Amino acid sequence: MVEFLHSLTPDFFDALVLAVIMIGLALAAVRLYSDFTRKLPPQNPPPAQKHEVTDKQGRP
Repeated sequence: MVEFLHSLTPDFFDALVLAVIMIGLALAAVRLYSDFTRKLPPQNPPPAQKHEVTDKQGRP
């Protein structure tokens, strides 16, 4: 156990941090690629809305 603790050097932690950053960037790239290349649902035009004229008190 003591030998393991002596092997935990600052260089090891630097490598560990860089590995976590690289894995995170790779996962983010995969997610962005899948988001930008997915099929979009068909776009239906919005239904026409009836515009009513009202006075200042909200009466038609």
